[in-house]
Amino acid sequence: MKRSHKLLQIRHAVWAAAAALICVSSLRATTYELSLPQYQANAGQTIRVPIRLNDATGLARVRIQINFDEQVAEFVQLVEGALGSDFDLVATQEQGVLTIDGTRAEALTAGNGVLAWIDFELNPGATTEAYTDLAVAQFDAGDETGVTDLAASNALEIIHGSITLTINPNIDNSGNRLPDWWEVGHGLDPYTTLAEQDDEGDGLSLLAEYAFGGNPWVNDAASLRGNIHFNASDYLLFSFRRRTDDASLTYTVWESGDLTNWTQVDQNARMSGAPVNLGGNVEEVNIRSAKPMSDPTVATQLFMRLEVER
Repeated sequence: MKRSHKLLQIRHAVWAAAAALICVSSLRATTYELSLPQYQANAGQTIRVPIRLNDATGLARVRIQINFDEQVAEFVQLVEGALGSDFDLVATQEQGVLTIDGTRAEALTAGNGVLAWIDFELNPGATTEAYTDLAVAQFDAGDETGVTDLAASNALEIIHGSITLTINPNIDNSGNRLPDWWEVGHGLDPYTTLAEQDDEGDGLSLLAEYAFGGNPWVNDAASLRGNIHFNASDYLLFSFRRRTDDASLTYTVWESGDLTNWTQVDQNARMSGAPVNLGGNVEEVNIRSAKPMSDPTVATQLFMRLEVER
């Protein structure tokens, strides 16, 4: 560890010497914004934290230093983001200080987005509400000739991050109505994904895919959409899937005889049979109409619809 620390000091000295040779004017006049998110997570969980840069135009070298509490989070690895693929990224960590160096042969003519993802493993023994800052202590950047301290030149805006532990299993850090674990598990970015997206074009939004236990990359709308049929007593049955592991999801069934006037259905009173466990914390339920279609008081047509909210 001592040898690694000395190498880090030497490398920093080299960068400092290079910085003395660069003219500030070699960087395009702009304000660079480096940001990390405010994260909630569960103890023992491994999370992936993005480092975002709003504009990398003119940059060929970057150095970022982030401080964190090792009692709460342990650094696992650095994974390059879409922007980071344009740089040769190297990460070193010692005593709660993560240093990221990135270089490329020529300055970028344009670019922005996720520079890198930091994987942290959270202490499984940490108590709820344990907290660590993800404080950006240093951000140096420059073109192919050297680097300069952007903070010192007032050309940098930093949005520091943090991690707070919670017992909530369905954390939604971006507030996009989709839990982070589901998005990450399907290769989606929790901070840029929208609930209304339909990536595979099957007509179901991501919120619907989640609520019905679907896969956002598979055309599975036919099996996920609710269906209407009759039972032996001539009642109209509306069958649909629902999750059992997220109390923030609401499934509301409505009934109408004319598509204009709708009445909310009491699902507990209208449940036909017991829910069928489909696995993966998803079940199928059957909700019947108020009266059988053979009842003379029933309109010649009947419609049922489902609304899902989170």
